[in-house]
Amino acid sequence: NVKNICARIKGYLGCPDIIVNAKKETMSHGYFRNYYGRKLSCENSFVNYYFQSTGVDVSLSCFRDFILKMKNIGADIVPIFVIHDALVFEIDNSDIAKLEEVKDYGLNAHGFDNQFPVKFENFGCND
Repeated sequence: NVKNICARIKGYLGCPDIIVNAKKETMSHGYFRNYYGRKLSCENSFVNYYFQSTGVDVSLSCFRDFILKMKNIGADIVPIFVIHDALVFEIDNSDIAKLEEVKDYGLNAHGFDNQFPVKFENFGCND
């Protein structure tokens, strides 16, 4: 039954607690906070705001980890811009093989114990 599956998923993700806490915090302060403590304001869709904003913060934390890891292994990398959950960057052709090192280990996001997977796509090459 689809309703039972949805209820179990929502329970697993802690959605009821997120809603209760967000409503309380919003009534008290006019805002609630995502996983990282960033202030959010809305009158409904608490779960959506919570997960969307937390997902953005996780992505940014992983981007930071990626850049630091690449610099630590001596890669010449220049971040250009962020599009949703993607980081566009330039990397020297001689450092492309170093991407595999980072890909094999995944990326860390502050506050999480697990590694997040990495995927690379090549949008062009300047020789």
